[in-house]
Amino acid sequence: MTARQIQPLQMLASKVNHQDDHWVAVGRLGKCYGLDGWIWLRSLNDQENRLLELQPWFIKTSANYQRLELLNFNWSSDHRALRVQLAGYSDALQVKALVNCLIYVPRSQLPKLNQGEYYWHDLIGLKVYGLDGLLGKITQLFNIGPHDVAEVKDLAPSADNKKPCLIPWIDEVIEEVNIPEGYVKVRWRRDYLSH
Repeated sequence: MTARQIQPLQMLASKVNHQDDHWVAVGRLGKCYGLDGWIWLRSLNDQENRLLELQPWFIKTSANYQRLELLNFNWSSDHRALRVQLAGYSDALQVKALVNCLIYVPRSQLPKLNQGEYYWHDLIGLKVYGLDGLLGKITQLFNIGPHDVAEVKDLAPSADNKKPCLIPWIDEVIEEVNIPEGYVKVRWRRDYLSH
């Protein structure tokens, strides 16, 4: 059972839900690069180049979502990010308005998953039930190499249990994922939370 990483990495996932039923955040525009309208773009998924497959891109404005057209790009292995040039943003002053904007795509644009695969953004916020009842909610997911890990925060943390629980996202632990009903069942005990 794999949790397919498309959105948000731990930094974003723990802060704010960056999608609604129709839109999913897949990248974040960073600092301006040079004077010709180039800007850094960091992916919020497990494969940096996947952003190029998920076009067209949109940014959220106060009224709606505005489409962005990619004119040019190049990859910086030093920064592990893309440098992009977008239509209508031909100099540093214009592109500065996009700094820190999230890049969205319609949910329907995401690749279909195999059975047992899940997008991270669909798992964040789900209640987690263990062997002895409700453990909490998934607040973020991250990859530690061999497998993904779900961070679960107790819904009513006590003095003994303020730290989140890290639950390995592996077949031996994950029993059931029910996104429509909003829960995950795991083979995990409450007393594991304090370790």
